[in-house]
Amino acid sequence: MKKCEKYPLYYENRYDSFIFGNWPFVNDSNYLAQPDSLASAGFFYLPQQNHFDNVKCAYCSKELDQWCPEDDPFVIHYRHSETCIWARAHCKQRISGKPGADGKFIEWPTDTVENCEKLLLFINDWETRFKTFGKFWPFPRELNNPLSPKKLAQAGFYYAPDRAGDDTVLCGFCNCTLNYWEPNDDPM
Repeated sequence: MKKCEKYPLYYENRYDSFIFGNWPFVNDSNYLAQPDSLASAGFFYLPQQNHFDNVKCAYCSKELDQWCPEDDPFVIHYRHSETCIWARAHCKQRISGKPGADGKFIEWPTDTVENCEKLLLFINDWETRFKTFGKFWPFPRELNNPLSPKKLAQAGFYYAPDRAGDDTVLCGFCNCTLNYWEPNDDPM
């Protein structure tokens, strides 16, 4: 079993899957789907016999292929898997306020009551953030621990590890990155 397939939640392993797996567009600057953006969007490289550019999400197992130059991995992941915890917690955060291919900014649609309700659900959805911690969070999970996944998720953070033992979290509201936590740090 390849290292990435065993530990795909780590950015470093996902990134390496593209570099050492010979991602076909790695030297093509026309493609937005580059190893760093694909790995950050939650994907690892898993080529298939007839799908040389197949990628798989480490969180929801969604597989995608047939990448075009203008395909933004964050946008594509969110559009094809809105229920994925990584697409909801990380990709959505990355695409909001970002110019699209047409030069217009991609914003969370708030043109209808339904879309406004979806935005509020995301902002208030600590459970989605909680699920990103999975089983790899390096601190104790006891509720009396100030760095328990539940307390971090309630404070607005989701887990975004680069490698084994990493304690990097991102804020689901402002995209602030925090790491190198000390045992008595208070996430609030």
